[in-house]
Amino acid sequence: MRIELGGAFADLLNEKGKGSGDNEMGYVERTLGFRTHDLEDRDLGLVTDIVGGTVRWRRFLDHLILSLCHDESTFTRMEPLLLQILRIGFYEIVKLEMPSYAVVDENVRLAKIALRPGAGNMVDGIFRKLVLLKETNSLPLPKLEGDDRAQARALATLYSHPVWMVRRWTKYLGREEAIKLMMWNNSDPHFSLRANRVRGFSRAELVSRLQSLKVSHELSPHLDDFVRIRTGMQAVIQAGLLKEGLCSVQDESAGLVVSIVDPQPGESIVDCCAAPGGKTLFMASCLSGQGMISAIDINKGQLRILRDTANTMLMASSPPCMPIFVYLLADLRWNRRLEDMEQLKVLQDELLDAASMLVKPGGVLVYSTCSIDVEENEERVAAFLQRHREFCIDSADRYVSPDFVTEHGFYSSNPVKHSLDGAFAARLVRSYLATRRCLVLPRGILDGTRTQSIEWLRHQSGVSYLRAARGTLFVLIGSERDNNYEFSSNKLFASCRELGVLDSFLHWNFYPASNTVEVAFRKIHTAADRWIAWAVNPTAKGMVGSQAFIAFQENGAMKAYTAPITSYGTKMETGNLSFPVFDVSAAFSGNEIIIFARFQLPANTTVVNHVWQEGPVIGGSTLGVHALSGGNVLSHATIDFYSGKVEAVRGFSSKSKLKVAHGILNAISWGTLMPLGMIFARHVKVFPSADPTWFYLHVCCQCLGYFLGVVGGIMGFFLRKHSSGMKFSTHGYIGATLLSLATLQVLGGFFLRPKKDHKYRLYWNLFHWGAGYATIGLGIYNVFVGLHLMNARTSKVAYTAVISTLLTIAVVLEILTCYMVRKRRKSEISEHASGETEGIDNAFAATREQQMV
Repeated sequence: MRIELGGAFADLLNEKGKGSGDNEMGYVERTLGFRTHDLEDRDLGLVTDIVGGTVRWRRFLDHLILSLCHDESTFTRMEPLLLQILRIGFYEIVKLEMPSYAVVDENVRLAKIALRPGAGNMVDGIFRKLVLLKETNSLPLPKLEGDDRAQARALATLYSHPVWMVRRWTKYLGREEAIKLMMWNNSDPHFSLRANRVRGFSRAELVSRLQSLKVSHELSPHLDDFVRIRTGMQAVIQAGLLKEGLCSVQDESAGLVVSIVDPQPGESIVDCCAAPGGKTLFMASCLSGQGMISAIDINKGQLRILRDTANTMLMASSPPCMPIFVYLLADLRWNRRLEDMEQLKVLQDELLDAASMLVKPGGVLVYSTCSIDVEENEERVAAFLQRHREFCIDSADRYVSPDFVTEHGFYSSNPVKHSLDGAFAARLVRSYLATRRCLVLPRGILDGTRTQSIEWLRHQSGVSYLRAARGTLFVLIGSERDNNYEFSSNKLFASCRELGVLDSFLHWNFYPASNTVEVAFRKIHTAADRWIAWAVNPTAKGMVGSQAFIAFQENGAMKAYTAPITSYGTKMETGNLSFPVFDVSAAFSGNEIIIFARFQLPANTTVVNHVWQEGPVIGGSTLGVHALSGGNVLSHATIDFYSGKVEAVRGFSSKSKLKVAHGILNAISWGTLMPLGMIFARHVKVFPSADPTWFYLHVCCQCLGYFLGVVGGIMGFFLRKHSSGMKFSTHGYIGATLLSLATLQVLGGFFLRPKKDHKYRLYWNLFHWGAGYATIGLGIYNVFVGLHLMNARTSKVAYTAVISTLLTIAVVLEILTCYMVRKRRKSEISEHASGETEGIDNAFAATREQQMV
């Protein structure tokens, strides 16, 4: 009753609760009304099973009780204590299959003592009906028939889950998967133990202790420090393994979230929603005593427990979540409503926004939940990335088994598939090159400092404890996606540079805490019988002394390896580099070869010399000598992985020249000549002496601008076609629209223009002017878009000056035009009035003359 009506927790009674501390077990004893220490382990286990099972199967048990009552009103008016007695007895008979005579006798006696003799008689009658139906295998179970709502209600009753939850699972997962999840939720909980490395206690020692205790176990296939046990927790507790801090109870799904965080010694980590602290403590054990973890949570009590546990055992944003797919805590499913989801999503978004302000460029933000619900997980990350384009996804396949990685690079643990609790995590990296933006945060917090963000998180959590312990940040710190290229492997990189020669590009992520670089070197417009290489030279410029990553295709498969270059006559043989290399691979797609590599730079080094080359493959396996002229002798430069600054290579590739020519032509045509032609047509023609000169100037500007724009558009089409993987959607679509509008305007001006006195002249004017103004506006905007894509800051400033000059001229001429038009109209009105007066005088004089005659 305390669990259902008072919000008490069934989980505190289980084996984990018993070993978790005196405070928790004191709460359990007050709930039960007797001392649990007076119970034998076998009896305590049975009490735990009965309480948890009764709560877990509550809906199913209520259906059976209602079916055996005289009418529905008998059930609805039933006293809470009487209903609980019936639920316990029904669970013992139907699910535990305990001897019916013993169950009936005990519960009838309990009803008479706790309530009154009449209640005992009622319990006896209902139990006897149940026993008879069970013996004849005719229990009144709901039938799966009718519409979707009716079937959802039947499934909810059969598997004892809330109806809204069943409908939601069926919608997202399908009926069969929903049933499997409900069966998982109703199964007996299992446990995993994590050896505490901080105390020098290894998994091998934990296994040895379990063997001595005769506790059956198996090693975790996913995590090195974890051991699975199905039974025997009482023996583990009594042996003092938990109390001494040698190990802790933690599900592997939570441990894999720590793998996604990938805490390294020396890092700083903030766990924004730390309680109960399992992941916080696990991260601390990975730090080897070097680093810092700050723990924040809304629950002061659990935070105090975390602090005490940290002191014993030694010390991630995981926001509050509704574990909608893992309700092994028996009572949790009944304490959640569909309305909670909407409130929770708002809170999760607020916490993500606040936590993002703590992340410096190059750092990581890990968002994790104890759920696999799409709205809590993927949709929250997608919404966050829409608000914060300075962040990108770092695929989880680098940190956990691919079996746990979704198609979008997220970590997801599925109870049915993996036999682990449900969990989700997204690793988000912040770009070095992104400009820090002012975020509108909830509760009136303004953009700015990390202190403000922590204060907001503390206010949101309602805690005063924000203490550092040995460990790292569950905000680590992150990067902006390179929006212009999509790798087929879904890999994402924060930075990208075109290297200027040999049609090559370099993409990279830099992780300052470990001074590690992850790169993708791309050589486009190549073939399967070519080799490529990218190298870092830590000591000098040029080839000799460089540490190379090499790739080519051998027997239809890509081969990638490392080779130190010691002389000009090198054969590029396989060898170890002068710095640690963690991974190297290659891919061939279409007309490009890509080298992927992850390595560690020398300490305190972010600026290096790099070299890239390409050459022929002879005989399918021998690397031939590269060319000794052209781009092959210019392919070296300096790169700063931290700031993103790349030294320009002397000389341009043909594609770079084409890109510059494309930009110049379009800046002159759409961005200069077209506005100038508009100025001639609108402002110069008001001068009488300028007619028809203004018309010819207008036509010349428009036609020349159109011609140059067409040539520039053809160049743009060529660039788009030969830029493998590049996306210029906005720039390209605007360019196509410009060409269409300008073509219609030019053709309409030459071939469809009516005479001035024609009745359709007004409509033609409206079309011609409208198309012209639209072309000019879109043209100027698209020039700026193109300059932004080329990162041509100097050119952008120069073009801004040109447009500002033209705008100033247009404004001055507009004022002058208005003045001249008004003056001309006044003159015409005056002449008209003077003419009318003279006509009247002449008529009057003629009349007088006739009268005199």
